[in-house]
Amino acid sequence: MSAREPALHAPASRALPEHPVWREIAPELAPSDFRHPEQMDAAFLRRLSAARRRAGVPFRILSDHRPPERNEAAGGARRSAHLEVPCRAVDLRVETNEERFRVLAALLAVGFTRIGVYPAREDGAGSLHVDASASNPSPRVWTHA
Repeated sequence: MSAREPALHAPASRALPEHPVWREIAPELAPSDFRHPEQMDAAFLRRLSAARRRAGVPFRILSDHRPPERNEAAGGARRSAHLEVPCRAVDLRVETNEERFRVLAALLAVGFTRIGVYPAREDGAGSLHVDASASNPSPRVWTHA
């Protein structure tokens, strides 16, 4: 972690539309990449953007903040970090095994310590979960079959 990378557990600050974080992390990430951008945590977004720059591949957001009813419908965990506000969790789509490696290495390099690895299809496509939940145990890496 460098001095330019924000602390993962900095004071919570929601990334409302006028928040300067959206200018800081462009063009890597934009509000249009998220279903609920106004619920996201600004420090988390800064760290995610730093990982995106390191990885050198697009970050395709599959899921960000989830209202409780959507989390239940999606089969999300009861204590899912996606439920927290401000939210410090996303699921990222990866297209290949090489891309999965690059994203995972970048997430670890910038200090993320809660990562889920989801199944890959034969072509390598799949997803990764990353969060900086202050209420769930860390460090953790998990897989789903």
